[in-house]
Amino acid sequence: MYGGLAVRASALRKVYPGGTVALDGIDLEVAQGEFVFLLGRSGAGKTTLLRLLLAEETPTEGRLWIFGQLLNGAGERDIQRLRRTVGMVWQDLRLIRGRTALDNVALGLWVLGVPPGEAARRAREALARVGLEDKAGQRVEFLSSGEQQRVAVARALARQPRLILADEPTGNLDPATAWQIVSLLLEASARGATVIMATHAHALVRAAGRRVIVLEEGHLREGEQV
Repeated sequence: MYGGLAVRASALRKVYPGGTVALDGIDLEVAQGEFVFLLGRSGAGKTTLLRLLLAEETPTEGRLWIFGQLLNGAGERDIQRLRRTVGMVWQDLRLIRGRTALDNVALGLWVLGVPPGEAARRAREALARVGLEDKAGQRVEFLSSGEQQRVAVARALARQPRLILADEPTGNLDPATAWQIVSLLLEASARGATVIMATHAHALVRAAGRRVIVLEEGHLREGEQV
């Protein structure tokens, strides 16, 4: 079903200034095309792990590979090349107020050097995939919370990513809208993207029926039925 590894971490450790241990000896393998839920209480290290996978932070110890690329010691050019293959859905969305849904999705492509015409086309296609083609010209602050979250998902999908990282993407949504977001990510996985989604929503995890890993005080274990 899967081909090769999207993510491999070996003895991964992250210690912040002051001695706070966020991750302590993480070993992890995620196959290409796999959908994985990342569970854990607040402060368990979920966001830290996602930021390491995005190469926004560097590990204190251990090794980390994304699609076979060793991130330890990788140059800026290699890091930028890697990030072009990753779509991130942030917990705080990071949408630009005063700009339309289309602009918010297209801007993420402009920074990658995609020509404006191509960026607009891909942005419209991504908005259509999340059911927001009729809201493309609307400023994001006038959209509902669920619509804003779908814009954030569309922004990630427009990059045509091999890996999607989602940090609590359903945290402030009602159950029906939250399932819409999970369904979009499941569809992306079905098309071949690897998805790692951090969440507290056990009901969504049970409904999706995908692999679960759990972070507890910086340690990782495979999840049991939740």
